[in-house]
Amino acid sequence: MKKIIFPCLALAVVLTACSTSQPMPDTLSYSDAFAAGGVDMIPENLLEGGQSSDNCVWLNAARISQDSSHNDYYLELRYAARQEAGLLDIPPGKSLVVTADGQEIEFRSASGSLNNRQKKKGVLTETALFPAAPEQLRTIAAANRVTVKVGAQKATIERSFGPANSERFRKFVRTFVR
Repeated sequence: MKKIIFPCLALAVVLTACSTSQPMPDTLSYSDAFAAGGVDMIPENLLEGGQSSDNCVWLNAARISQDSSHNDYYLELRYAARQEAGLLDIPPGKSLVVTADGQEIEFRSASGSLNNRQKKKGVLTETALFPAAPEQLRTIAAANRVTVKVGAQKATIERSFGPANSERFRKFVRTFVR
């Protein structure tokens, strides 16, 4: 897998409310030196659910255009928690399962979150990238009910798509998935 560098787009995380200080658009597009054709993504796609206010889970999608005819697609899973809760330690390999209307879709990460962990102002974050096929993204976007399960070294976390998450995925797929 190619080394992919995502510029930091995250706003400050307010963990008690699991929200950002200002709303993000449903999709963002930009060009930079690392992606000759550009990057299109769903930013800050915070998932619903969970019993704890100590952590938050985002499932973002991205398209990286290498040129006008070649695109790579990824799911970006981001976890944030208070320092006391600790990291999940998302392992390489199959660690993300998205269930779309009862159909399980497994995703594998080359490095898990090992290379993308941060600690800032008492908040720990980790991110793992999962290559995704266009058809997998279409299946998620078309589903009425989507659940996300992250199997990590220290815990398994489950979240669900709310209406806003579903609409963001639909808009991303309609606009960017060929």
